[in-house]
Amino acid sequence: MKIHLGKEFQQVNKNIGVPMKKIMQRAGVPNVTWQDEITLTPRQYYRLMQKFDQTITDEQLITLSNVKKLQQFLPPIYAALSAKTGLEAIQRLSEYKQIIGPVKLELTLKKDALSIKILYVDSSQPIPRFSLLNEQLLLISMLRTGTSKQIKPQKVASNFKYGAKVAQLIGIKPQQSATNLLEFSLNDLTIPFLTENNAMWEYLEPEMKRRLREERKDESFLGTLQDTLLSAIPSGRFNIEVVAQALDLSARTLQRKLKQENTSYHAEVAQIQKSLTLGYFQYTNLTTADVAYLVGYSDEKSLARAFKQWTGQTITSYKKQVVTE
Repeated sequence: MKIHLGKEFQQVNKNIGVPMKKIMQRAGVPNVTWQDEITLTPRQYYRLMQKFDQTITDEQLITLSNVKKLQQFLPPIYAALSAKTGLEAIQRLSEYKQIIGPVKLELTLKKDALSIKILYVDSSQPIPRFSLLNEQLLLISMLRTGTSKQIKPQKVASNFKYGAKVAQLIGIKPQQSATNLLEFSLNDLTIPFLTENNAMWEYLEPEMKRRLREERKDESFLGTLQDTLLSAIPSGRFNIEVVAQALDLSARTLQRKLKQENTSYHAEVAQIQKSLTLGYFQYTNLTTADVAYLVGYSDEKSLARAFKQWTGQTITSYKKQVVTE
């Protein structure tokens, strides 16, 4: 899967004072802001969003969540605004969201409400605050733009803190929760969109379906490998020969396919080990020794060294941070 950031996205960031070049440097992403389009792998995109999280202000976050500034260069947003109602818009956006980023919307339709959970396509990755709040605010902005009414969600929740300006924009008090949630009344979601445009939708739909097919085709191999590693690493049987056999490949073929994806087996294993480690420390009370064993390290010291390389933090400081968030 490839994520494309066009020149318009770069220009919006520049206009509101987001230091794109500096953020890309910190994320270890090649500095190609001089190009019309920046192409990133999911791993590069994830690192970029983490650095956005550490750099961006809530005022800048609010600006980047305003669909009036984004719809012209994000076709899925334009397509959603062309829908008849908010419900159709969210369902349409959910279907095509992956065209513009490795994020998915998990929808639960109830008798009188629609609940939305926002996840990375790779569910082992903990979504950063910027990415999550940006998606929640974007959905609220889309409904308000489409209806020209001050739509408010019934519930908003996540494990992150919401700043005063963000909470004021949302219109209700966000809740602290282990999982994220955005819920709207079906009465609000059936208000007709003033932005409905069937001609635009007929124009956009064939191209978006084509691009979605391409994205799914591109992501299938790495996605399958990552799913395999998620179960193989805790079992302790994750050397390349064993994992290649599980994928019905030779170790050499697996290495060749990974090289074509601009990655390596070592890098993929390290990424899943990092994701598992962060998850264990954030959502369980396991000891460091237990976590080291579950993610394939021989002892606590080896995990501690790897953790410092991954995050720039010690395990102790990370645990304290998780407790206070």
